[in-house]
Amino acid sequence: MLNVPTIYEPVIRVCPKDHDFGKVQVGRQATATVTIMDCDGCHLHISDIHLGDRTDSAFSIPDLPFLPTVVPSESSMCLHIAFCPRRKGCVSGCVEIASDDPVKPLACVILHGAGV
Repeated sequence: MLNVPTIYEPVIRVCPKDHDFGKVQVGRQATATVTIMDCDGCHLHISDIHLGDRTDSAFSIPDLPFLPTVVPSESSMCLHIAFCPRRKGCVSGCVEIASDDPVKPLACVILHGAGV
């Protein structure tokens, strides 16, 4: 019987996949933490993290890590997202995380919030 080595590929997971900041007073800031994980025993290479094209300007990534970066196998990194509404009303957007996951190279975190 041939002993075939197991080949691991990077698998990106983000938690949460959706975050609602709720109601935030105009001019105030709320923050959330998104965890980026590798779940398959292989280093995950993150090449880009950015706000999606249609993301409202109330959302930002204040402490963007130096890119590209690596998430070690079976490990994680935290990404902080800020929401500071400039006007009243509901807004939305997303954070896009590009990696070397061969199945899902772009992970998205959906963002919601309301300025009050």
